[in-house]
Amino acid sequence: MRQYLSPFCLTLLLLAMLACHKDHPAPVPPPPSSEKDITLFELKKADNPTVLTADVIGVFVNDTIQLNLPAQTPVTSLVPFITIIGKSVAPAAGSPQDFTSGVTYTVTADDGSTKTFKVVVNHKSALYVTDGTGKLTCLDPITSGVNWTYQCGTTSLSCPTAGNGMVFTTGYDGLYAVNANNGSLAWKMSFTALRDTFNIKSPGPAFPVPIFVNGTIYGSFADGTVRAVDAKTGTVKWSFTTNFPFHSGPTLYNSSLYVGGVDGYLYSIDANTGAQNWRFKGSGDPFIENPLVLNNIVYIGSQGAYFYAVQANSGNLVWDNTDYLANASPAAGNGIIYTAPENLIIATDPLTGTQKWYVDHDTVGPDYNGMSSPYVANGKVFVGSINGHVYAHDATNGHSLWSYNVGYYIFSSPVVANGRLYITDMYGHVIVLNTADGSSVWTSNVGQFASSICLIDSSGTTYHPAESGEQN
Repeated sequence: MRQYLSPFCLTLLLLAMLACHKDHPAPVPPPPSSEKDITLFELKKADNPTVLTADVIGVFVNDTIQLNLPAQTPVTSLVPFITIIGKSVAPAAGSPQDFTSGVTYTVTADDGSTKTFKVVVNHKSALYVTDGTGKLTCLDPITSGVNWTYQCGTTSLSCPTAGNGMVFTTGYDGLYAVNANNGSLAWKMSFTALRDTFNIKSPGPAFPVPIFVNGTIYGSFADGTVRAVDAKTGTVKWSFTTNFPFHSGPTLYNSSLYVGGVDGYLYSIDANTGAQNWRFKGSGDPFIENPLVLNNIVYIGSQGAYFYAVQANSGNLVWDNTDYLANASPAAGNGIIYTAPENLIIATDPLTGTQKWYVDHDTVGPDYNGMSSPYVANGKVFVGSINGHVYAHDATNGHSLWSYNVGYYIFSSPVVANGRLYITDMYGHVIVLNTADGSSVWTSNVGQFASSICLIDSSGTTYHPAESGEQN
């Protein structure tokens, strides 16, 4: 038998259901987050394979992120990996950026508020040096650690120069361009060296130092040419040809190159076309060191015991001095020309050729007497000697300030940067001294018959010895 609820029970049930179904307000969502931060900024080798040899993690200093990269690392198209707290970051992670002047990144939170970070690049310093076996080495000039090496053939090389993210050196068989960030070969301009029939007797460099200027390498080479070469590709722009190998490196001044020949001529060559402007003949003895150009006058010494001052625009003789054998390139500072022929350091008035002072170190080597090319910095003149000493003198009067005994023959020329002197000896030691008192900082061995060095500091300033046409 069916049972039915009475109307009264149905009413009570309906009222009970309505009582249980009261209106509740919808839940209030939490406010949008204001959190916004960069938690990691990294340059991964995998994302930047052509410029990085290892991952680089940014260092946070408040709202600045510092990227510490190897010297000369290209920074115009770096791809960052970024992790954030927040809604978005702009520019976006993985987007290539030009960090030449730094890049500002903006992180946006969920609530629309923003926070900015400035990402800047710091380049590490680097020291470049070659040895008698054809090896090019990159050292950390602060710690002496080896960053990389590259084998450029099997014979001696010139002192390196650097620019455009590359390191350049030359030898018997060509001009080498090596990537500065990882030590790999970028390109090589090959040539065949001419036989040297001149009686060259010098403790100086075996090969002239190439120079880097505005994307072009200018060099005087063992094949008897002076060339302008595109630094990026190795393409020859022009070539000036002789019948003898060069020992003197080029110096650029006012769109002209100046280079000495072992044929006894000083050449002026148009840097844009390679055409000869003029040539000056001295005593006929070989020029084996690079010239110095100062205030429209070219200064160069020959192996025939002459030192010349020649007008840069005409090749006319201004003055000459005799009585010493010039095996070292001149340097300038404090309005004075400094030379280091044979045993001497000589300070000379550049306008008249009048001697201001000289110091005789009476150095004696195995086959010759000799001093390196001098370096002038902070009121001091520094020079290395065949007797194994490094000397520092007051640049004004020649008074001795200090000396340091390396213990081995010194054939290279010093470089001074940021209060430190860098020089090499015959047995391949790189010696670093404090310029204030000559005390030792560190010594490292890179291979016998090490060249003079080229150094780039953390600010990007490049330092060259006096045997380079880019001398500081």
